[in-house]
Parts: sequence; structure tokens; C-alpha cells
Amino acid sequence: MYELLILGSLASHDMSGYKLRIILQNMMIPRHKVSNSAIYPVLKKLNESGKIELYDLTNSARDEKMAHLTAKGQARLVELMAEPIPINSKLEAVYRCKFRALPAVNVVKQTEILSDYAALVKEDLSCYESVKQHLIDHLKRPHNDYLQWGIKNLELNIMICQTKLDWVENELTELQTH
Repeated sequence: MYELLILGSLASHDMSGYKLRIILQNMMIPRHKVSNSAIYPVLKKLNESGKIELYDLTNSARDEKMAHLTAKGQARLVELMAEPIPINSKLEAVYRCKFRALPAVNVVKQTEILSDYAALVKEDLSCYESVKQHLIDHLKRPHNDYLQWGIKNLELNIMICQTKLDWVENELTELQTH
């Protein structure tokens, strides 16, 4: 995931390791701190494999190193964008990384990535709605605050799924009009 995010971020412009770390932190779902010891070994590996080039930023007070995406790195980014995303706890974060790097691939691949994401969100939405209905059926029995809050939590998840689907639909429509 770090490789995907770094290469995808560098596709737009050169960045420092510090900036890449901040972007990565904000891409994590749920959001959490990313240490230098997590990102700098990835940058070193990408540099050694020729996927990025590191150079010193002139006129920098902190001797900042900047990273630049090479043609080899661009090709690797396209490969990563084509790889399927494993169903695990990082699924949402990996999709967010791919969304950031969508311009790296053609419209057909962009549509596929967005459509795959929508299918997973629809699956979640269906599950949440089913469980909500099950809990509502149980509420017909004596009053239970825990069931009510369980339903409220499911309603939040349903709203999040619907917002995600609205966003994907908007992006797919925009792709079709360009």
C-alpha cells in the first residue's frame, strides 16, 4: 500500500518524504500516525530499484530530499493499479490510494476500479440493511436501548455507504462525459 501511495502521489509532482508521510497518514482508514521508520525504508527501496530518484532540495534549511517518479516507477504504478485488492482491514485505504492515482491509468481501468469499489460498498450496504431489519423486528418485543443504538449505528453505516455510492456514481458520470 505504501508503494502504491508513494508512486501515485509522485505522479502529480515531486515531494519530500515528510510530505509523503503526511499524505499517507491522511489516506489511512481509520486515520493514524505513520512514522518515519515506516515510510523511509520504502523510499529507499524505491530509489534503489530505480522507481524514484532522490535529490537534494536546493535552498532548503533542513537539507530536504525530494523524490521524483521515474519512467520505471510510472510503469510500476500502472501495474499496482491493475492488481486486485485483497479483502482485509486495509481495503478502504487501498481503494483511497488507488483513487488518488486514477489519472495514471486509462478510463477503462478507472471505470473498473470505481465499479469494483461500488460493488463492495453495495454488498456492505445490503448487509447493513438486512441486519437493521432484523434488529427492527426484534424491537417489536419489549423496549431495548441496546437494540436501538445498534440500529442507529447501522443507520450511520448505511448513510456512509450511500454517500460513497453517490460519490462513485458522480465520478463514473464524469468519466463518461470526458
